[in-house]
Amino acid sequence: MRKNSEPREVRARWDFPLSYGIRLRATCLIFALSGIASLASAQTTPTALATRGTKADTSVRAESLGICRFAEVKAQANRSADSTLPSYIEILNAYASDRGAALSESLAFLLADALLPLPPKPAPGSSFPPQPAFEFKEESSDSKIFYFPEKAISLCDLCIAGFYSLAGETVEAAIYLIEKLEKKVSYLGSYTGTIDTLEYFPGPLRGALLERFAKPALQVFDVIGPPNKTYKVAPEDRGAFQVEDRIFIYKNGNYRIQYSESDTSERSILFGAPSDKRNTFVYNTIQIKPDSGLDDKGSAVPKPSANEKGAREQGAILAEAARQVAWESSKHELASSAFSRSLSRLVVSVPVTALALGGFFVGYEAFTRSALDVGGLALRAAPAILSLGLSIGFAIDTGIRIAGLARASF
Repeated sequence: MRKNSEPREVRARWDFPLSYGIRLRATCLIFALSGIASLASAQTTPTALATRGTKADTSVRAESLGICRFAEVKAQANRSADSTLPSYIEILNAYASDRGAALSESLAFLLADALLPLPPKPAPGSSFPPQPAFEFKEESSDSKIFYFPEKAISLCDLCIAGFYSLAGETVEAAIYLIEKLEKKVSYLGSYTGTIDTLEYFPGPLRGALLERFAKPALQVFDVIGPPNKTYKVAPEDRGAFQVEDRIFIYKNGNYRIQYSESDTSERSILFGAPSDKRNTFVYNTIQIKPDSGLDDKGSAVPKPSANEKGAREQGAILAEAARQVAWESSKHELASSAFSRSLSRLVVSVPVTALALGGFFVGYEAFTRSALDVGGLALRAAPAILSLGLSIGFAIDTGIRIAGLARASF
């Protein structure tokens, strides 16, 4: 071959461009791989830093939480097993077919009133109260709740949605939590009640919901008392924080609720939890009743004046009179209703008895003429005797009901 027949110097000049090209390609490949590796490390650095828990990432961002109106379904089953939970798509379909009744928004507003307020954020430059784990988000300035879960999930990290069914006066509801990340649905609880007791919704679920979303608070107390009073928790030792009439406890201990009973007197109520409940979430209400007798120091509460006492006695007398009137009215209505039913039965039975007796007499006349045998006469006599007996019984019952109505009227 020509290439082998050439001198070594010539062959070296031929081999140099080939080896140089190979080295150039290898160098470019190395640079490309190093660039990809650096890019991947730049993307994973924040996660690694967050995992290590550096000082810059110690303040965890509060997850946003939205509440959606409830969707009405035909039959409500309170389901808690993961295998029977509705999927995210099933929830969206239920909301799409919902008519948007007034009860669906009422349940959502009642749930929001029970859950809110959540633990607050610390003021700028302050470390107390601790950073909350959840932050409530509204759909807009005009609407506290979301109309569709899809919009709530697009704006919030978590969304509370629910189904309800209405059978007569009975309301059954199930509450679910939807996570934005994987559209995961979890079960929060169920409620069964009536329209008349709807104000107590979500009932026993209030404590469980606060335990889930009131972190990092250890205890939550709702102060219930007379209106137009200002309550203040004390001492302010970085263990408790108050928002409206809700108190968040971050450190176990004894606390006082201070309020004014009048313009000149101030009262306080001692409350708290023992240290053995340190790892157990506690939700409770503090009921403040006026004129409860003694305050926590044992001081006597001023007694009501003579006018106040007379007004209370008069109110008690009127309440008792109203109860008696209601009782008497109820007795009269029951007696009147019973008399009406008895009289109606008597009125209906009289024509039937007359027809049956007429048929019997016609048959008896035919029997005397030998045109009807004994069996035919018996067939005509049986309904006549039965209807006559019923009419006599109804007449006696009507007389008894008249006497009962007379006793209830006088």
